[in-house]
Amino acid sequence: MQEYILDRDEAVADVPEFIKIYEKRPLRNNDGGMGFNHSFATWYILKNIAPATVIESGVWRGHSTWLIEQACPNAEIFCLDIDFSKLEYKSDQATYIEADVSECDWSSIDPTKAVAFLDDHQNAYARLKDLW
Repeated sequence: MQEYILDRDEAVADVPEFIKIYEKRPLRNNDGGMGFNHSFATWYILKNIAPATVIESGVWRGHSTWLIEQACPNAEIFCLDIDFSKLEYKSDQATYIEADVSECDWSSIDPTKAVAFLDDHQNAYARLKDLW
């Protein structure tokens, strides 16, 4: 994955595209999860760095998984959570693992082509050490 520097003008120019995508979101009520601003930031960053793999720790209802699909349609997606009972949107593109991210072997994933999306309300530094 090449280095990418975020550009404010490019981000602003992409807002209309994102609005069209966001209007099609499968979860209309994502209380307790991301709203519009965080959704845009997640989509914009992922779209521009275009990782081959996304590891999502903390799935909640599935809104962020849907965003990852929109931003990275060709990425391999791993969705991890210790409890999928609140899941409303399930992706056909993703692999679901009911476990903590620290319990998985990530040695087959190239960290230079991967993004870890950590929304599991745990210490992010410790999570990064668990991943690589």
